[in-house]
Amino acid sequence: MGAFIFLNMDLAHRRRDLYFLFALSLIFFISGLGWSF
Repeated sequence: MGAFIFLNMDLAHRRRDLYFLFALSLIFFISGLGWSF
C-alpha cells in the first residue's frame, strides 16, 4: 500500500514537470512568434 502511494506521488511529480516543460516551451514559442512579427 505504501509503495503504491509512493508510486502515485512520483507519477504526479513527473506529470507536473511535464506540464511545466510544456508551458515553458509554449511561452518560448509565443515569444518567438512575437519576435518574428
